[in-house]
Amino acid sequence: MIDRRPRRAGGALGASAGAVAVVLALGLVACAGRPLVADHRSPAVPSRHTALFAEPDEPLRPTLGPIKRRGTYTERQLTFASVLDAPGLNPVEAFYYVPNQGRRFPLAIILPISRGDFFTRRFAIYLAERGYACLRFRSYGDIGRLYGDPVSVPLFRDLLRARVIDTRRALTWVLAHREIDGDRVGVVGFSHGAILGSLVIAVDPRVKGAVLILGGGDLSGIISTTAEPSFKRVREGVMADEALTAQEFYDTAAAALEDVDPLTYAPLVAPWRVLMINARFDRVIRRPYVEALWRAYGRPELIWLPTGHYTAALFSPYARHKVVDHFRRVFGGDR
Repeated sequence: MIDRRPRRAGGALGASAGAVAVVLALGLVACAGRPLVADHRSPAVPSRHTALFAEPDEPLRPTLGPIKRRGTYTERQLTFASVLDAPGLNPVEAFYYVPNQGRRFPLAIILPISRGDFFTRRFAIYLAERGYACLRFRSYGDIGRLYGDPVSVPLFRDLLRARVIDTRRALTWVLAHREIDGDRVGVVGFSHGAILGSLVIAVDPRVKGAVLILGGGDLSGIISTTAEPSFKRVREGVMADEALTAQEFYDTAAAALEDVDPLTYAPLVAPWRVLMINARFDRVIRRPYVEALWRAYGRPELIWLPTGHYTAALFSPYARHKVVDHFRRVFGGDR
C-alpha cells in the first residue's frame, strides 16, 4: 500500500509542495497568462521512474456486481480499494462491458474526467456496440475531498501514481478473461484521464495504443498559470506565504512532479501509437502544454477542435469515430 496519511511537512519545500497538491488536487483547471513551459529534450527515462508504477504482488480480487444485459452487450461493476491509503479516498469503481456476439475482443480502457460519467459512459456503449470490450472507470470525484482541509491534501503526485497502478491492476484482472485479446489493448483518456492514460501507455507494455482527449504535459506549467479564481487564490496565497515568485513556484512544482509528468515518460511511446485530440481555445490545459507533449512524443497525429475545454463535448460523436479508427490502425500494425 502507498501510505500517504496526513503528516507535517517542514521548510519552504514542504509547504510549497503541499500547495502544489492543493492546486493539482482540485483538478487541472483553467490556465491563463503567459505560459511556463518545461524544456524537455527527451532524455532516457530512469528505470526507477517506471518502477514507481509497478503493480503489487497480491492479485486484485474486486467485489463484483451482478451481470446486467443491455441488448448488444453485458455490463458488470467491479469495486476495489486503491493502493493509496488515505482518509476520505473512495474505493475504485469500474465497469466491464463485453459484447454479446463474438469470442475474442479488443479492449478499451476508458479513463474519466475528474467529475462526471455521462460522456465516458457513452463512449463505452459506442465501443461495446462495435465489438470492443471496455473497462470504464467511474469518475473519481474525490481529489479535493482528501482529508477535508485543502491545506492537508496529499501531493497529487501520489494520487496520480496510485491511479496508474490501480488501472494496471484492473487491466491484469481483465486480461485473465478468455474473451479478451491481449494483443489489442488501448486506452482512451479524457482531461485528467488523458494525463493518466499518457502514463499508462508509457509504463505498461500491454497497452498498444492511446487516444488522449484534452490532455497535455508539463504539470507544473499547467498548475502554475491557472486563472480559475478559487485555485488562483490558493496559489497566490502560498506564493505570498513563502515569498515565492511565479518562477520559483513553477520550479518547486516541477521538482515535486517530475516523476509523474507525462513529459518524463513520452520517450517510451512510439508516436504512431498515439492520437491526441485537443481544443484550440482550451483554458484548462492550454495549447503550450499540449504542444509540449506532442513534441515529446515525436509529433503524433494531433487534431485541434474549434472549441474550449468543456465545449469540446459537442464533438463527442466525431471523437468516438476517431477512437475506433485509431485503434483499428494501431491494432492492425498500420503505422
